[in-house]
Amino acid sequence: MAKTHPTAISSLMINLNLIAHHNNMEKPEEFLSQSKYAEHRKVTKGYIGRLVKEGRLHLIKGKLNVEMSDAELDNKSNNDKAPNYWSEKALHEKAKRELAELDLKLKSNHVVAVDQIGDHLDKIFSAVRQRLLAMPSVRPAQL
Repeated sequence: MAKTHPTAISSLMINLNLIAHHNNMEKPEEFLSQSKYAEHRKVTKGYIGRLVKEGRLHLIKGKLNVEMSDAELDNKSNNDKAPNYWSEKALHEKAKRELAELDLKLKSNHVVAVDQIGDHLDKIFSAVRQRLLAMPSVRPAQL
């Protein structure tokens, strides 16, 4: 059996301990409650609550996604020139909702397409024109 040097063994033990410690280390949580996220950002819970209410941060099953929330808050530009993910997503979702509502109203006959109204008015005006043309040009002196 080959002899091993005591420093090699201790070095190996140190490396194994480091690996075990690394594997046992707490991984950063992906989702945090509003109060835990406020601690993470070193701000008040009220501030985080206001951001959620304003729509800048979004809750998923009552918790905040740390990576996405950090990315949103690190986007320093609050002006309208720089798009940010959540405001663009909110606009997209609003447009999809409005289209779905309009489609539902159209299918349930609560609204009518403009082309249908134009066709219907053409028929009405044609009928009125035909009746006016069918009338005698001079009426007896009833007027």
